[in-house]
Amino acid sequence: MKLLKQPYPFYYQGSSLLKISIYTFTFITLFYFSFTPFQINTDEHKYGFLTVSMIHAIIPSLVFLLSGLIFKMIGIDDEKWTLQKELLFLIILLLVVGLGQYLIRDLIYNKWDNWAVQFLIEEIRNTFAMGIIFFSILIPVNYNRLYRTYLARAADLTNQLANDEKVENDTVRIQTHVKSDDFDLNIERFLFAKSDGNYLEFYFEEDETKQLKRISIKELASQLVSYPFIFKSHRSFIVNLTKVKKVAGNAQGYKLQLKGSKESAPVSRQLIPEFEKALNLLTST
Repeated sequence: MKLLKQPYPFYYQGSSLLKISIYTFTFITLFYFSFTPFQINTDEHKYGFLTVSMIHAIIPSLVFLLSGLIFKMIGIDDEKWTLQKELLFLIILLLVVGLGQYLIRDLIYNKWDNWAVQFLIEEIRNTFAMGIIFFSILIPVNYNRLYRTYLARAADLTNQLANDEKVENDTVRIQTHVKSDDFDLNIERFLFAKSDGNYLEFYFEEDETKQLKRISIKELASQLVSYPFIFKSHRSFIVNLTKVKKVAGNAQGYKLQLKGSKESAPVSRQLIPEFEKALNLLTST
């Protein structure tokens, strides 16, 4: 389905991951303690029910944190995260959480048969039952909220764009890793540069060809620091904001459509506040 291939925010890093873990622990503790969703014999517990609820809640919280470390180790591309990948990840996560709940039964229950296979099936079943109810509500609500929010904000930003924005016909000498490959960058025609391994692909207005130069995004940005409208919108993109003709929104953030080019440039979700500030500053002058 086309919907499953739509971009979806990647929350499993940095402060977002920590917040998810804390919210998960709090929600499950309160839900489990308040509603007692499954048939439970408290006489079999080694601790009070609040403590048992907290022990159950800490497993998914730790699994979320561990998943963040794994994603970081394998170098997941958060900009390519989709709704389909999110759902697949959550299925795997629920399976791991169910297994974790089974492995801590000895910590919670005074039962001689804690390791019976029937309890493994029961823990996984209960985990999926709670998870499906929770995520079937959370994901559509969050997706629609983000989509509507970024769509509306993108439309506002597009309306602010100064389509007749003029840029001085400046030329900047760009130093690359190979001195003989240094070149003059025409700021007026420059659209954006995109990372391609150890190289950058340079795109220009009304020019379907691209220049390939051995230089990093960071090095290019440092040489163009005197031009505040040259903005690093993504770890792999640096964009000339005066050439943006439209800001498109989706659940993951923004896509920038540029004048005289079929290409578009993404704006990382983490960089959205800086992007909006830079664009507002540009269009208000």
